[in-house]
Amino acid sequence: KHPINVHPSDLPRYRGGFPLEAQILAGDRKLYVSVHHTVPRIDAGGVLARRQPLKIKRSDTMTGLLTRCLPIGAGLAAGVVTHFERLAPVPPLPVEDPVPHAWGIRRALDASGRLVNTGVLGRLRIEWPLDTARDIARAARAFDMIGGAMTNHGAHLYRVTAARTLENAVRGAPGEVLARSDAGLDVQAKDAVVRLEGRFADADGHIEVGERFASTEPIRRLLPF
Repeated sequence: KHPINVHPSDLPRYRGGFPLEAQILAGDRKLYVSVHHTVPRIDAGGVLARRQPLKIKRSDTMTGLLTRCLPIGAGLAAGVVTHFERLAPVPPLPVEDPVPHAWGIRRALDASGRLVNTGVLGRLRIEWPLDTARDIARAARAFDMIGGAMTNHGAHLYRVTAARTLENAVRGAPGEVLARSDAGLDVQAKDAVVRLEGRFADADGHIEVGERFASTEPIRRLLPF
């Protein structure tokens, strides 16, 4: 018996448990689906088949990509099982160094010696002094399955389900709400004003123009698993 696995990336790129999220966060434009041998090291077995890439659209969410990948992966795996003894080796794709991975949370020291989250789930929480408008929009799409990117106003959690750049300008402090409307909240990101669509997680959550979001909730408390 030869255990196999379907993985939505061009292995060895984006090994790990969050490959779709990682590719959206990175701004990749092509998505491969691979079938590989399973070995004790996660997603490190030899690739048996690889599907020609799908285009990742700028509007794609994680759940949308997953829906597109599932039938492709099932068909690819069925072909591997049927023709296993006659499969030709699949040459590895050229990859950059270091190879991007898709681990959930990795803790690392930054240049100032501060311990920070470097894994995919480290991007779940918006870091207003650091995140660009593009970063926030990508995070909202990458984490749509669990409610979007997240931030806080006081003790109240706000889930960002969509975001787009309104103005490439700095008109306030990072996280400051500059305007409110039925279309959403206009908030200052690191580099631009971004319009957020979303909602507070509880009925008491509210923020006024001039007040600021400040992400303080530990990431482990934001996860539903």
